[in-house]
Amino acid sequence: MGFTTKEAELVVDHPVRRRIILHLIVMGNIGLTSALATLLVTFMGSSERGIGFTFFWLGVVALAIFSVAVLLNLRVVKGPVESFQKWMLKRAGIAHIRDYDYLLNLRDGYVVFYKEISKDHPWVGKIFAESRPSDAGIVVLGIYRGEGDFLGAPDKDSRGEEGDVLMVYGRNEEVKASFNLNKSDS
Repeated sequence: MGFTTKEAELVVDHPVRRRIILHLIVMGNIGLTSALATLLVTFMGSSERGIGFTFFWLGVVALAIFSVAVLLNLRVVKGPVESFQKWMLKRAGIAHIRDYDYLLNLRDGYVVFYKEISKDHPWVGKIFAESRPSDAGIVVLGIYRGEGDFLGAPDKDSRGEEGDVLMVYGRNEEVKASFNLNKSDS
């Protein structure tokens, strides 16, 4: 079963998820390419031994792949592997990735959207009590600042600055209107 468009957008629109997917694709392609090249060289070199020998080794490879798949699904193996993955994610600084679609129960046209605000945006230089994004149906969930700082759940006294990347929640139409997005920008 593949990704839906909405699921693919959740992956592609988030920089950390995008980086993880990129690394998985590259590692997968390297591993698959190496395995196929090894098998090809092995079977091409054994052609003088006959077709039965080739089928024997194909069976051995299939059995090995099946055994690894079964082994990785055993609770005894799966637990340490998952612990290692969590440790690596924490070490990379991405231990608390949340699926906003799941947490916010997005439906009926609501979105979580990231947008950098430029100097001419009406929210720049004003505290949110003045610019009042909530009047436009927008909830500001977080602000990413230039040096990698993050301000989560900013209050009404937080100020929008040029270059901030705002993480906002609201109806798709209201978000587009607040950031002057037309259909080609989204």
